[in-house]
Amino acid sequence: MITDPPAVCAPDKTDITKTAITSGSEPGLSFGYWQDVLTTIRLALPNAIPENGIYFIKATNASGCYSVKPVIVKIGPKPGFTVENPPAVIYPSTVDLRQTIQSGAGYNFSFWRDPFATQSLLYPQAVDSSGVYYIRGSANSGCSIVLPVRVMINPAINAPNVFSPNNDGINDVWSIPSLQLYPGCVVEVFDRYGRNVFRSTGYPKEWDGKNADGNLLPSATYYYVIKLSTAIPPLGGSVTILR
Repeated sequence: MITDPPAVCAPDKTDITKTAITSGSEPGLSFGYWQDVLTTIRLALPNAIPENGIYFIKATNASGCYSVKPVIVKIGPKPGFTVENPPAVIYPSTVDLRQTIQSGAGYNFSFWRDPFATQSLLYPQAVDSSGVYYIRGSANSGCSIVLPVRVMINPAINAPNVFSPNNDGINDVWSIPSLQLYPGCVVEVFDRYGRNVFRSTGYPKEWDGKNADGNLLPSATYYYVIKLSTAIPPLGGSVTILR
């Protein structure tokens, strides 16, 4: 009895000498491995076949009687696709993993939470949390590979709309939570006439209500633009100084 081996993906090879191939045969048989049904061309490496094809196993019993049966070997090419990590976004924005696939024409794709492709990702078109996810690309031959993709979804930037720089130890600076996640951000503040009163690349020192010359700004409403990165639209709003 012959059971065809499972398909493998190049450069993997197939071993037709495994006992699973002839499992169920009568005991005491000896086996030979051949390239042709007439058993004239011996198979040099039956335990490491590198190519698709039909090969032949000759089973001989103790009396010298024999039978020859075919075994089908399937070796397909691995899918040739790549993925690209998406740019970071700010919650509640989501990431569509389908858009991270590069050079993937002609393959079938599935999306997973683990590298072994055992935990399915339910909504790959709307991933809403940071992490490493996995994309499996499968060719029609049955061959597949699994590639990781890293998603970064940062917390929302909620800039306070008021602070009171009066040195009482309470709300003396314009503190913007999570802005430290963007070391290359640009923060600009303007007065009602459009004059720039504060500018910072990154936000290593929180704004204390002074202009570039170190002078106190009066109580008023000011307008800010925060550019987190070139991949994220600028954030804008107003902040009021109370003294």
